[in-house]
Amino acid sequence: MQLVTRTPLAWKNLTHNGRRLAVAVSGVTFAVVLMFMEQGFQNALFDSTVALVRNFTADIVIVSSSRYSLSSSSRFPFHAVLLARGAPDVAQVQPIYVENYLSLFRPPHRTSRPIRVIAADLRQPLFQPTLQEVISRQASLLAAPQTALIDVMSKESIYELDPGRVAGGSPEYVELADKQLQLVGTFQLGTDFANDGTLLMNLENFAHYFPRRDLSSDALAMVDLGLVHCRFGSDPGQVRDQLQRQLGGNVRVYTRQELVDKEIRFWDRSTPIGIIFRVGMIMGFVVGILICYQVLYNDIADHLAEFATLMAMGYGALYFVGIVVRSAVYLALLGFVPGLGISWLLFQGITLWTGLTMNLSRWDIGLTLAFTVAMCILSGLFAVRKLLAADPASLF
Repeated sequence: MQLVTRTPLAWKNLTHNGRRLAVAVSGVTFAVVLMFMEQGFQNALFDSTVALVRNFTADIVIVSSSRYSLSSSSRFPFHAVLLARGAPDVAQVQPIYVENYLSLFRPPHRTSRPIRVIAADLRQPLFQPTLQEVISRQASLLAAPQTALIDVMSKESIYELDPGRVAGGSPEYVELADKQLQLVGTFQLGTDFANDGTLLMNLENFAHYFPRRDLSSDALAMVDLGLVHCRFGSDPGQVRDQLQRQLGGNVRVYTRQELVDKEIRFWDRSTPIGIIFRVGMIMGFVVGILICYQVLYNDIADHLAEFATLMAMGYGALYFVGIVVRSAVYLALLGFVPGLGISWLLFQGITLWTGLTMNLSRWDIGLTLAFTVAMCILSGLFAVRKLLAADPASLF
């Protein structure tokens, strides 16, 4: 007997009731959006935390051996920078200073809030081309005393200051560490889960605002990050090992990508945040299974007599499993498309609202699509058990 029919039975069963179909698609869409949001927040945590390091052009980064995370304040002596500059395969080493504890930011007549301050020799090309071009255009402004750039993604709700006004060419006077500061321009880096905003300034201004950092008489004596550019043709891995031997155990030397991977592992495995987002992803998957199961089960229950007729005609279990699985796949695709669109809109809104980097990568889209199809197919396999276990004679 020919068991393959030209009639699209799975599609007909799914779409014969428009109201039920709309409710079913809405349920799947909700599960898709939930999974996308959990992925988005997890990626935002990782991407925003390492955004600063990724924006550097350095081949190698030196950090203190006790610095467990980029958000911590462990530092190493400037002497290590001098030693690294003497290595044979090193072209340049630039110190980077980061302060986010002493740096209290206060607009006029407002409350003081901590803000991250990054300082470097801004005459050197330290950043990726897009960011470096923005900074280079404002280099002359940053050479003046008591000046800084503010990240346009800094949270206006926290600092009670609109960075957009500064971007529009209107310098703002604020206080930093109880001293007057002029915001003369902007750049774009983004916030993270530890910092609500960022200032960028030159080394001289940094020393002015934090003269006794780490209880030292020299504000620049202790370095947060050392950016190493290797000579052309040298192997960054070999240079990293050479520097680690030369500088000793008080510092750790990583390639830039190794430091990025280390920071992501820290937030993913050493904090509960990564686990929370994974649990949220699983919950979205489970919610989707429950919704799809209810839809497909009701669809089967409404057509038991018709299925019984087909069973009496000789159609086997695989035929009915195929119908339900196809219905599940159709339902997954119908719910995934609007879920993807809604998630994209939410990502854009959250990025503008919070300053976090919310991106939809091809990998995330493919993974969520696979989860959506899988949850609908699993639901269908659970739902079809009632039909396969029934006696055809009892279904009439």
